[in-house]
Amino acid sequence: MTWLYLLKERYEVSGVIKLFHYEIKTQFSTSICVLRTDNALKYMKNDVSLFCSKNGIIHQTSCSHTSQQNGVAERKHRQILNVGRTMMIHMHVPKYLWDDAVLSACHLINRMSSVFYGKILFSCLYPGKSIFSAPPRVFGCTYFVQDLSPVLDKLSPRSIKCVFIRYSRTQKGYRCYSPSIRKYFYDS
Repeated sequence: MTWLYLLKERYEVSGVIKLFHYEIKTQFSTSICVLRTDNALKYMKNDVSLFCSKNGIIHQTSCSHTSQQNGVAERKHRQILNVGRTMMIHMHVPKYLWDDAVLSACHLINRMSSVFYGKILFSCLYPGKSIFSAPPRVFGCTYFVQDLSPVLDKLSPRSIKCVFIRYSRTQKGYRCYSPSIRKYFYDS
């Protein structure tokens, strides 16, 4: 199972590590035993080291200039980017929606059966939960969102033409983007 967090700035790393730790503790009633990172200075801040030591987490780092020590992470990173790039190219989605493509790719990869495990890992981690909270859609397809604006007259269109770009993590629905009005929508 892969969890993906997009960061705008490097200083957000420590906050995301803490949020991820609490999510794992709440959702799976277990703790993170080992946090393995590269040797980047963004992970070496005192607050991350202090958080790890307070929670009994062993913080391991790879040696400098040895990307081969991060093999699993590097391969997963490449797989997510390849799937996201392929979806964008195939459906002619503009590059500025790359973040949604990458998050959609991660969502779909988590729900595919694994040769290594012989089954869908999502089902193992979340038994009894449906693999898709909403029916799957094709990334980049046309999607019409109902327009509930009170200013519409009787003959005005009742929907907005959008592009499906992502599954929502917090809602039972989809994230869509309207290129004509440059606005995001959530719809079920």
